[in-house]
Amino acid sequence: MQSVFRNEPFQSLIIEGEKGSGKGFISDVYAGGILCGEKDRGKRPCGHCHSCMMADAYTHPDLIKIPHEKPKLISVSDVRDGLVNAIQIRPSVSEYRVFILPEAEKMNAQAQNAILKTIEEPPAHAVVILLTTSAGALLDTIRSRCRIMRLQPLQDSQIAAYLKDVLQITGSKAELCTAFARGNIGRARSLALNEDYEEVRQEAVSLLIGMRDADQSELMNAVEEVGKWDLTPEDFFGIMSVWYRDVLLYKAVGDPDRLVFRNQTAAIKDAASQISYEGLENIIKALATAGKRLNAQVNQDLTIELLFLSIQENSR
Repeated sequence: MQSVFRNEPFQSLIIEGEKGSGKGFISDVYAGGILCGEKDRGKRPCGHCHSCMMADAYTHPDLIKIPHEKPKLISVSDVRDGLVNAIQIRPSVSEYRVFILPEAEKMNAQAQNAILKTIEEPPAHAVVILLTTSAGALLDTIRSRCRIMRLQPLQDSQIAAYLKDVLQITGSKAELCTAFARGNIGRARSLALNEDYEEVRQEAVSLLIGMRDADQSELMNAVEEVGKWDLTPEDFFGIMSVWYRDVLLYKAVGDPDRLVFRNQTAAIKDAASQISYEGLENIIKALATAGKRLNAQVNQDLTIELLFLSIQENSR
């Protein structure tokens, strides 16, 4: 990103990427480069000047992360207080003031309309960065006024290298984390550093093995158990997706050496013999649908229950 800092920064920027893809990290680096005290723009952020150290600690007076009171909604009052009015204040230390709005897709229509003029004609001293999982959730008029940076999934080899070189994770755990990540380094890191990794993995596998013959009460107990784990439902769905992709792979080629869950070959072989190709396709689609429902704020327990019922129906 250094080449950006050889010129004037983009004053209105959207960074789009799924949760864990690195939006926050990139916005912090970009903001750090803008606020850095290094005179040579090509060397920003330098990482050692006073401005860089304050930016890293989020104590820089010209770096503002806009909060919102409600976890699922960014209201018009949130953006007026945090951005529209505050943006008129001139920088106190640096040349610019940088405003970062995480989860921008949570702005309601009134909030989005309230920031239109600010996005279109920001003061010369201001930079606005909107972080979002979906730029499509923002108004066309906002998108047209911003430079958009879309983050792409990383290659498995890059994820594996990060796990090995940075987190010192190797072997079957690294394989599962890499497959589970699907190009999302934050997702891989989350699972790799989870203190309950082994317990969660074993519980998830036991749940999947017993899913086919579980009765209604057992399914409901399973829904409750998932809610107790130190793992988000989305992450649990990721583990399930890896499992069913293993089942599909074994059904197609019958090679246990190509499985991620190689230590569960017998269970995978059994599932592959019981579940049709159509059933596996339906299960994988149901997992994707469940993830979308959670992103749309559908009730978590209901989403998991519907998913489990779909898995059970398609496993017979």
